[in-house]
Amino acid sequence: ILILLSVVFSFPLLNFYLNKIRKDLKLKVEDAEGMTKRLQELVKTMTNEVQVQNKDLKIILSNVDHGFLIINQNGIVSGEITTVTEKLFGMNPKGKRIREVLKFDENENKNFERWMDHVYRGKIPFNDILDLAPKIFSKIEGSMISLDFRPLYKSNDKSNVDKIICIATDIKGKIHLKKKALKEKTKLISILKIVDKPMAFLDLVTDADEILNGYIDVSLEGLEIETMYREFHTLKARFAIYKVDEVVKKIHELETNLNREKEKGKNIRKETKELIFLLENINREVRFFLKENRKIIELVNSNIQASEDFKETVELK
Repeated sequence: ILILLSVVFSFPLLNFYLNKIRKDLKLKVEDAEGMTKRLQELVKTMTNEVQVQNKDLKIILSNVDHGFLIINQNGIVSGEITTVTEKLFGMNPKGKRIREVLKFDENENKNFERWMDHVYRGKIPFNDILDLAPKIFSKIEGSMISLDFRPLYKSNDKSNVDKIICIATDIKGKIHLKKKALKEKTKLISILKIVDKPMAFLDLVTDADEILNGYIDVSLEGLEIETMYREFHTLKARFAIYKVDEVVKKIHELETNLNREKEKGKNIRKETKELIFLLENINREVRFFLKENRKIIELVNSNIQASEDFKETVELK
């Protein structure tokens, strides 16, 4: 009876505890659901902020005159790609291997992979091996792009590179301006040398005219190569004194051709179109230089004539 009574009285108490546990569990579930919802909202907010930041960053990067390539440890380009980057490399490089983007040949690719291996090992400071990275990309016709590689470190650990960023800049215009400035400088030096030694320059022009006409107006077949080579080599040296670089360059091309002919024999075996073309090129460059500097040459000529007239007058007196 006592056992039966204890069982009967224990049921309400057990029921009470069960209900309490159920309510506690329900509250904990509700709290957990609330926390999950708040976390989801926080993640959503943070994701939106990151997306906005990425969008703003892309807008900023798209409005600068540089391209950007972010290269991971596997040599694959990742991250956002700007319009400028696509234009510079003629493709969308995202997801492509850097060797494909920079159009490396087999040897170039081996060297770059070796460099990347050293970078990611972190045993040598990045700046100490930076010179081993490629500096120029010019494998797209008409382009000249400088490459500047920078490390992106993991946290503040400068021995642990996370990714490499390549900043690409179109320098074709700068190179053109440098070439133009160099050309103007060379032209000025040339004019000063002509003014300094006018008689010698006019003699050079006369000699060049005679030599060129002597070869252009006759058949070259059977002519002694060494004699022809010596004449033009002397002309090249004389034009070099006056910094007439284009004429010097064309004569050098002729000398290269004559050296090949020497391997076949002492005399020109056959008059080739290439040989005639090279001679005409030299003649054309000489004529162009004289035309471009006509006023200077006329002034020099008139000064020489005036000097000679003055000398004759003095002698007559």
